Amino acid sequence: MENVFQVKPETNGIEKLFRLGRRVDSTDVPRPLLVGFKDPEGKDKIWSNLKNFKEADARFKGISLVHDLTPRQRAEVKKLIDAAKQDHVGSSSDGPENYLFRVAGLG
Repeated sequence: MENVFQVKPETNGIEKLFRLGRRVDSTDVPRPLLVGFKDPEGKDKIWSNLKNFKEADARFKGISLVHDLTPRQRAEVKKLIDAAKQDHVGSSSDGPENYLFRVAGLG
């Protein structure tokens, strides 16, 4: 992890680190890993170095990173994206299906 993100996990304030879901012996699909940081700076450092992740070794190619949101946070993100799509429809002749809408900023 240090080579890809320029971060040493043991010094970066990781609060929790564990696998999600049940282990299934009949499959080789890895389970998701939940990483919790003590402060937002650790997470921000990982997210700011994601460009290095795309250029990493082949062993990292099947890995993806996502924010872990509560159901309430997911509903809020959905509301904001729907509002952005409606705003786009009102101000552009292009349909929203041609665009990718993302919510950015602190929650």
